[in-house]
Amino acid sequence: MYHPPPAAAPSNRPGTPSCHAAGDWLQGPHVYALYQHYGFGMGDIGKLFIAGFGSSMVFGTVVGALADKQ
Repeated sequence: MYHPPPAAAPSNRPGTPSCHAAGDWLQGPHVYALYQHYGFGMGDIGKLFIAGFGSSMVFGTVVGALADKQ
């Protein structure tokens, strides 16, 4: 049985994406301080941030494509 996808919710809150982005940006310094507290060096922290953003890019794309097929 075919179930059509739900209609997209109207975007009546234009500031919502900005709030999400600001929240993501604000957590960066806290994560950096946490890694520093656990003894990671600046180069290691940079590699961890790059690995995190890279894995989000790859897995987010794959999972999003799989979710769209369902």
